This record gives sequence, structure tokens and C-alpha cells, in this order.
Amino acid sequence: VLFYAVVKKDNLVRPMITGMKEVEDADAAPAQGGGTVALIVALAITAAVLYVATGSFIEPPPPPPPAAW
Repeated sequence: VLFYAVVKKDNLVRPMITGMKEVEDADAAPAQGGGTVALIVALAITAAVLYVATGSFIEPPPPPPPAAW
């Protein structure tokens, strides 16, 4: 941020806070989404991470042996 403010003369603090940046019309481009393939890939990665995080692939421990009284 400091590099952009000092060297490139581009203040990034206000756009970081407000989410809006003023640019010239020649530089402006409409936002474009990732599409269906990107959504499917993101959902597949999310499902894999959830599967690993919950430990679903780990077998439950065996039951304890009966007490020898």
C-alpha cells in the first residue's frame, strides 16, 4: 500500500475501505464472473476439504475390551 501511495501515486486505502475506486472510462471494465466451470471446481474443492476436516475417512476406534472382574 505504501509503495503504491509513494511510487505509483495511487491511493489504495480508500478503495480498500469503501470497495469503490474511481478510474478513467478507458480503464474501466465490467466485472466478469468465473462461470459454471469455476463454480463446479469451487464446490468440489469445498466438498473435499469438508470431507477431510470432519475425519469421515478415519475408521472409528475398536470397542474397549470387557472388564475382567
